[in-house]
Amino acid sequence: MKKIAFVASDYSSISGITGGLEIFKIANILSRIQSPGKPKRFECSVISLDKGSFTISPGLICEFSKGLSMEERYDAIILIGFIYKDISQLIKRIDSSKKIVSWILKQYSAGALIGASCSATLLLAETGLLDGKSATTSWWLNSFFKKRYPKIKLEIDALMVENKRLICSGAVTSYLNLVLCIIEKFTDKSLALSCSKMMLIDINKSSQAPYIMQQRLLDLSDDMVTKAQHWIYTNFQNKIDFQVLSNHLGVSYRTFIRRFKFATSETPSKYLQKLRIEASKDLLETTNLNLEAIMESVGYSDTSSFSILFKRLTHLTPKEYRTRFSRDQINQVN
Repeated sequence: MKKIAFVASDYSSISGITGGLEIFKIANILSRIQSPGKPKRFECSVISLDKGSFTISPGLICEFSKGLSMEERYDAIILIGFIYKDISQLIKRIDSSKKIVSWILKQYSAGALIGASCSATLLLAETGLLDGKSATTSWWLNSFFKKRYPKIKLEIDALMVENKRLICSGAVTSYLNLVLCIIEKFTDKSLALSCSKMMLIDINKSSQAPYIMQQRLLDLSDDMVTKAQHWIYTNFQNKIDFQVLSNHLGVSYRTFIRRFKFATSETPSKYLQKLRIEASKDLLETTNLNLEAIMESVGYSDTSSFSILFKRLTHLTPKEYRTRFSRDQINQVN
């Protein structure tokens, strides 16, 4: 029997904890049906830094049966993402996680598999175990992750990235695929697939690219970049000359490019491309406009180049994207 520990803290995602526990429970039930008389496959615990309780949200408090123990060993540790209101709060939580990070390192040294989803991938990154390796995280943490952990190769489009006993998964509900991956590693593909069918989880989903939104939050750390972002948002449908924009902002072109890339982790041209693709996604979801009309409204005229860029950024063609996400398609099904 494999011992699994879910590590939670204040404002951890409750669905990540309860949903993960339910999948392991289903795995135990299905395993007993398939192999009567055999002991259950998994024993799960929810643990915290200190034995006691933690707050999920105001008015909702969960009790723990265990705190972190330096002596007790687990076969797998699952780090569940937590909710935060802004980057400063996120940094504060990460900076105060030294005891958890030390515990993770000790469990890993003893042979445990470490899985992390959503914002909890930052805890795994803090251990240094991912340095020189590939990883993924919540897509909206792309820029922050790259700046804080430059030694890690971030594959932001990937839903899940495995490095032997280290597994990262992407945004919030990616924990579903993370848990199925752990079940498969400790048992077999058949049991993981059976669990996915019972829980209606797409076990073959490999990318979070179709779900990535170009964030329309301004970077407030650099006033020049904030002004540039605002100007791009207002004029993305038109042809933009970044040399002219840099002159308007009172900086050299090279300085503009350098500061913009430092603040956003992207060049202005790539930033503009993603903003235009995001606008086209909105139109594919909410209107019946044909592709040419959509392209024209977001500043593109060449169908081939637009389609190639759209496919590269979303892993879907415009037609496939509309089929999957159009509200008209959903209404027709309902």
